[in-house]
Amino acid sequence: MIDPLTQGATRLRGPVHQFAQITDEEWSRLAPHLFLKTFKKQENFVREGVVASEVGLVVEGAFRQFYNKDGEERTTDFFFEDQLVGAYMSCVTGKPSPVTIEALSEAMELAESRTVYGKVILVS
Repeated sequence: MIDPLTQGATRLRGPVHQFAQITDEEWSRLAPHLFLKTFKKQENFVREGVVASEVGLVVEGAFRQFYNKDGEERTTDFFFEDQLVGAYMSCVTGKPSPVTIEALSEAMELAESRTVYGKVILVS
């Protein structure tokens, strides 16, 4: 039986390939740095105003992305199983996230940190 981390890593490669052409060699250096992270319902993946530190793949559950305007929450996106989740621009730029992403149910995501991605892929 394949463990959830290995299975998640296999599932992650397809969505990532849509955005970046990662070679087998780069993938083999990145894969050991992936980790599973679980969330309770309403737990934040990232908070508005905080620099996002990771992106990942929704393995189980769902997430909602929103921002606050005049004290009112405005939902802008949902993330479901086998979709990438994260405040990508915040990860890339190192600037605070303009959105909050929270778990809508108990959820699990397979993540990699922006620091690891930069060291393993971008500088190799």
